[in-house]
Amino acid sequence: MNRNVQRAGVGLLAAAALFTADLGVGTAAMAAPTLRAAHVTPQADAPKHYVLDNLVEATQPTFHGTIDVLRLASEPAVPVSDNAAYYMYNPDTGFVGYFLIEGDIAQETVTDWQQAQFLPPAEGTLEVRYGNVEQPECGSVVAKVTVL
Repeated sequence: MNRNVQRAGVGLLAAAALFTADLGVGTAAMAAPTLRAAHVTPQADAPKHYVLDNLVEATQPTFHGTIDVLRLASEPAVPVSDNAAYYMYNPDTGFVGYFLIEGDIAQETVTDWQQAQFLPPAEGTLEVRYGNVEQPECGSVVAKVTVL
């Protein structure tokens, strides 16, 4: 995929499609006809349980209400570098994911730890890493969520 298009931002439903393709997030968000239906719970009839490391649950406003997200609980102790940023990484697949900015924009990297917010995964493990997104496997893990 063209990283310039990804960094420019896409709508929430497009972001859900990217999450599904890259990170295995449930298809309920993709099939939703409105933003309100794209609620973060992967399956309403079978809620997921998570193990969170330096992450907390939060809500993010959208044009149609709010969505549930995960965000960093505290500022990670990482060395500041010119070419480093926070990014989401799936260690099982090697894919880099997207953060949600203001509930409606998907962005591959953020430099402010407080903007590192994303939809919980439907399965597996996601990590928030800090480093060079062009070498995602080498970044420092600053937070992690695992679905039980």
